[in-house]
Amino acid sequence: MGQRYFLLSAAAGLGVVLISFIAAPANATESKTLGFVVRDWFTAAYNSRFNDECPEGLAIGNDELWWRSLPKDERAELTNNGQRPKLDRYPTAMRRGPDGENVCLNPTVVTDPPMRVVEGKYSYGRNLDGNTDGRAMPKTCAHDNFIHLDGTPGIDNQMYRLVGCVLGWRKGGLTEMISHERRRQNGLGMILIEITGVEDARNDDDVTVAFYRSVDQYVQGGNGRPLPHSSYNIDMAGDRPRYGDTLKGRITDGELTTVRGDVSLPFYANYTFMHPVIKDMDLRLEIGADGASAKGLITGYYDMEAFLHYIGGMQGHTSSAADCPAMVKAAYELADGYPDSDTGQCTHLSSAFEISAIAAFIIHPDVRAYGETSGNVEQMQWSAAVEPLPLPPGFKIFKTERGQLLTDAQTMTLYVSSADPPGASACNDACVRTWLPVEAWWGARSAPDGWSLIDRTDGSKLWAYKGQPLYRYTGDLQPEDFSGDGVDTFSAVVLEPPPPVPSWVTVQYSDAGPLLADANGMTLYAYDLPEDRAFSTPFDRGTSRDMATPHMWTPVYADDAAAPTGHWAVVILDDGQRQWTYKGMKISVYKADTEPGDLNGQRGTDRYWRTIMKSGKDMAGAGR
Repeated sequence: MGQRYFLLSAAAGLGVVLISFIAAPANATESKTLGFVVRDWFTAAYNSRFNDECPEGLAIGNDELWWRSLPKDERAELTNNGQRPKLDRYPTAMRRGPDGENVCLNPTVVTDPPMRVVEGKYSYGRNLDGNTDGRAMPKTCAHDNFIHLDGTPGIDNQMYRLVGCVLGWRKGGLTEMISHERRRQNGLGMILIEITGVEDARNDDDVTVAFYRSVDQYVQGGNGRPLPHSSYNIDMAGDRPRYGDTLKGRITDGELTTVRGDVSLPFYANYTFMHPVIKDMDLRLEIGADGASAKGLITGYYDMEAFLHYIGGMQGHTSSAADCPAMVKAAYELADGYPDSDTGQCTHLSSAFEISAIAAFIIHPDVRAYGETSGNVEQMQWSAAVEPLPLPPGFKIFKTERGQLLTDAQTMTLYVSSADPPGASACNDACVRTWLPVEAWWGARSAPDGWSLIDRTDGSKLWAYKGQPLYRYTGDLQPEDFSGDGVDTFSAVVLEPPPPVPSWVTVQYSDAGPLLADANGMTLYAYDLPEDRAFSTPFDRGTSRDMATPHMWTPVYADDAAAPTGHWAVVILDDGQRQWTYKGMKISVYKADTEPGDLNGQRGTDRYWRTIMKSGKDMAGAGR
């Protein structure tokens, strides 16, 4: 085969990792490719046996701060004398601002006690700034250094100092474990690592390491664990990879080390999507001697605002025991990387993340391996009312971005030919080697309305829909392929086209997949808060601003000539303005989105916002 591939699976958590050689090279000096999919991604946190690093105890969270602030009688009522579960108290505890504001989305409306942070001497990580005394450098602010457990001084890891006393970020904490498991379940935020130019997988002083995002979910075995050597397609934004930053590196005795550089990575956790840049990032990855396992450490400076955006938008603060306002204040005090040129305030946190990975094939758009094709047709979930079509056994209706298609039992697209006369098939000889007639089972005698059986000259029976014989296309290599549409005289059987959208709507690519955006490429969000489920906080009902963080949202207004189309309509607000709606939900854009494909408004604590996916699927975190 002449090439080897490895894959690294992205999820949060340190665990056993698998990597493997697919085939031995035919030539020892031949350039090879190793691929990985990151399976585990955890913040590197040192936990001593008796929590010595947190001498004042673990951090106090929103929930405790809320109920401690209540008079005794009110506390007893709202917590049911302490019997009401924390997750049920979570919405109320988060909205403890003076006017019912969500303190995680609006952290400056309250003043909380200082956050308890790590005060111990030891940490995992690396010396990022080159000194051991923590003094300010051209790219850093003064800070206290750690000592590595192996005795190495000068370790920079302010992210650990910030979160190391928060229960959810400690070893086995729910914040990171839930994120880890949800990435495993939904396949979002999966990092691919591709190492090219490899002449010797154990020792090579010049390789290139690229970082991508997978659009495929983990391929799992019967035990629920990802299988090594599976194939994963990279995420594309049009005709270019959405990610793809590279670092130079070397492999010594099976350990990959890279030079430092800025790398953008996909991130998904607790219903929040981001693609932050880790500045001065490096990767050290130990590849097992058998080529079937890998684990390592990523270090660098993590964008503080991106992390705080995650803190503000994540769900589960009751189980994480985090206090958002105190954490925001502490983050600004502890940030040690890349000072702002005007204020001098550092904007990044030195960080370390433990990862593990499994071997896999990384599939680029123009590469096909083992009969697989790049890209997938996403299933549509729109709710257009379509008259149910009676189907004979062995047929399906499959909803795709192109409309509702007629397929066989294996979801292979079916076609008809304009060259066929009514009730007959003109496809014979060479034609049937490319276009496979859909034969009826032996003994078939009747068919539902709209269906018929056609006798062929060879004595077989062929299924026809509305008098047109049905065919499969040999060029379709896997279910949902659509490559035969428009070839020769053949076209796919589209039973119902997708619902139309307004002319100003565009499609953009994001970490969550293709989504709908405005004419400027900014992600569209639908607000889905039922009136009878609103929290008992001030909402400006009946206007475009009935939301938790109105100052961050801009309504998408319609002009006087706008007309309803598909699922899109216009609602007249109390102030007389006209706002676009989707399936009855008002449409807005999020002010913190600055680039096409941004998903900064898709945040867990404001969970009644949803993006509008091109696939029609609901986004995680939608209110209903």
